[in-house]
Amino acid sequence: MTTAKHNRVHFESVATFATTAPSSLSTMTHLPAIDAKPPKAVQLFDDAQETAADGLQSRRYPTIKSAAWDLMVRIYTGSKMLASSGSDATACFCQALLENYFGAVANTSAGFTVAAGSTSTIVNLADASTVAVGEALMFGGTSTDGEVAFVISKSGNALTLDHALSTAANYTTGAEVYCAFNFVPTVGAYAPKIYANWEGGSHSRLLGPGDVTGFKMTGLAAGDGCRYNFTLDGNTYADGITSGTHTENAFTGTPLVAVGSPWYINGTAVAVADLEVDFGVKKEVIDATSGTNARSGMEITEIAPSGSFTEFYNSTRWTQYQAGTPVALMFVCQVPAAGHAAKAKGSIAIYVPDAELTVEDVEHKGQRATKVTWVGKRTTAAEITAGFSAPIRFAVFGGE
Repeated sequence: MTTAKHNRVHFESVATFATTAPSSLSTMTHLPAIDAKPPKAVQLFDDAQETAADGLQSRRYPTIKSAAWDLMVRIYTGSKMLASSGSDATACFCQALLENYFGAVANTSAGFTVAAGSTSTIVNLADASTVAVGEALMFGGTSTDGEVAFVISKSGNALTLDHALSTAANYTTGAEVYCAFNFVPTVGAYAPKIYANWEGGSHSRLLGPGDVTGFKMTGLAAGDGCRYNFTLDGNTYADGITSGTHTENAFTGTPLVAVGSPWYINGTAVAVADLEVDFGVKKEVIDATSGTNARSGMEITEIAPSGSFTEFYNSTRWTQYQAGTPVALMFVCQVPAAGHAAKAKGSIAIYVPDAELTVEDVEHKGQRATKVTWVGKRTTAAEITAGFSAPIRFAVFGGE
């Protein structure tokens, strides 16, 4: 009996579906997964009738190999902040997997500083030409915790934020403004593909070339460690890689933990007891007349984000939820423990500009609570062509 001794995971992004598979761990990135069960590797067959006299015998012919994998990892943000000085943030945690899932390279640039005349909701920059509507920024004074907000409109160098900043020092003249790695789901095909390698004791599997087809975030209740949950369609599999140097991708910083009131509804902070997010990117196979399993990759055809949160009963918001009016939702997780500046530890943030809600009365920890299920605006290629904005945005800030 073969025992899975370490369940070690590596992945690599390659240029196209046709790029040669990696052959050494030395070129791959170690993924410190906390739930690295063996991938689902399946050999499929066709049944064919033999020409035996009795007509009852049959033979099974191998056709294609199917591969899929679910992975869970704690959320680390990466190393450096993108400050006005251009601090060297070159990548964020799991960036290749995130870009493959969202179908586009993360948008980012060096940070900025606040200019005169700013308010808590409209912040002026000396030059906002590289800032796009929908991007997240972190505003941080010299001795204050950073505050994250999304840009919902822009007029010249004046940026309107999705909610008011609470600390005046974060929007006074000269305050630092940090940029994020901004991920926006993009309908269409994305050329780079993912190879993932699993080692489990005396055997291993190499999956790919494939795509990240599922991405959820869990552990977003106060006090919980935040998790990325990835689903990989590996397309096919082969014997895994065991040669090359394994370089452990160990993180010395603290993983993100959700605390405080990280949920905003139409700009108002709400203390939630539980929260989960499914980014809702839908991918379909691109058929081909040749290639592995007669496909040439996958493409994003639809974006339909959804999720739920639970809060202790509030009569005013119960009335708001029942009204059925779409709302803007924003989540930010930026402080791993009391007393640690967000600028030093990094942050993640999510923005849903147009969400519809359904509600129900529930009990949570012995108290009356409200379970809210939300669905973001469903967006297809035709809608995006007509000028609709992305239904969900995701941002990652590295630590200082």
